[in-house]
Amino acid sequence: MRNDYDVIVTGATGKVGTAVCYHLKNEGRKVLEVARGTGWDLTDNRTVKRLFIENRAPYLVNCFALNDKMIEGHQGDLSVETFRKYMEVNVTALFNVCREWAKTSTFPGCDQGMVNFSSIYGVVSPDPDCYSGMGAKSPGYCASKAAVIGLTKYLAMNLAGIRSNCIVLGALYDSKLPDEFVKRMESRHPTRIFGDPHEVAYLVDYLCSTKSRFMNGSIITLDGGYTTT
Repeated sequence: MRNDYDVIVTGATGKVGTAVCYHLKNEGRKVLEVARGTGWDLTDNRTVKRLFIENRAPYLVNCFALNDKMIEGHQGDLSVETFRKYMEVNVTALFNVCREWAKTSTFPGCDQGMVNFSSIYGVVSPDPDCYSGMGAKSPGYCASKAAVIGLTKYLAMNLAGIRSNCIVLGALYDSKLPDEFVKRMESRHPTRIFGDPHEVAYLVDYLCSTKSRFMNGSIITLDGGYTTT
């Protein structure tokens, strides 16, 4: 017997995933929180198949990703091995999750949609001056996040009856960030502020509802104007 939810959120224990789950549950949605720490390795095909055999929901929110902080000592690493790690998680695993969800989570006559996450660094190159003293951003991260945009557009066109949209995220505040880095990044935003994960959650809530039923294949930038400079 399959478990029914309103929304399935992958990467549910990360900064964005935590805020999204909190907001959706606060709005009365039944949410399945999926994360490696809760026993779901989304790079494993058998695990992904089991996830969607056992559970279904009309909406899927993919917050999981590999970022620079997760590979110790690999910021700015130009090795092929590290590049492959980013592509494996951020593109291949994402594609597989979207595919298996679309194959098994069918709700005839109901709105269905998925939300993926790209990054400003999937649209523009990181400014090395911003990361002075911190190590450069990985090219694997940037390339994989650019690929998420292309994948989302493809799915939007080819998954009949299922909406696919992508949020391009800018810098979100974290108290662990060095003060000097925060100042440099804020100076490059026309708004002069960082984003808040809960602002992202409000947008996800909208995309996972019939209020956005005409939105499909949209690339929505939430970055304080960073990519306009």
